[in-house]
Amino acid sequence: MVDDALVDAVESIPDADPDSIAQYDDDCGHFVIHSDADEQDIDEIDAALEEAGYERDGHLPVPDMVQQNFRPLEDGEGDDE
Repeated sequence: MVDDALVDAVESIPDADPDSIAQYDDDCGHFVIHSDADEQDIDEIDAALEEAGYERDGHLPVPDMVQQNFRPLEDGEGDDE
């Protein structure tokens, strides 16, 4: 089951596809953004993920899209609610 806060975060990122989220037992995973890497606002992606308790953990660019990897923030990082 995918974290609701993560779904909300991905929905807030332009061109991101919340249906593409894959989240594993360790809470790490990935999702797809349907635009080239140079068209993406990394600060916006980082802020959205951090608000949900995650951080980017690399990416894999392919033509016309990028797979963004994520992992949970370490204890004490980000905004705890």
